[in-house]
Amino acid sequence: LDRDHGAFHADDLLDLETQVLLALQGEPESSSAALPAQAILIARELLPSQLIALDGAHVAGIGMAAGGATSHAAILAA
Repeated sequence: LDRDHGAFHADDLLDLETQVLLALQGEPESSSAALPAQAILIARELLPSQLIALDGAHVAGIGMAAGGATSHAAILAA
């Protein structure tokens, strides 16, 4: 793996670790803010757990400054 590719997936693994630990502690799932219809999200980065918490029916587009085409968030969003 090249360095950048591994860094993208390391963030995803840390996100997964956080979600598992929260579930084991009985913490409620995180919720996202209500989005208006046809929202376009602009973020430095979205983690997979943040992406799946969104109401996809309201998201018209996503722009991220970090991450890449092979990040799990990008693949899930496609």
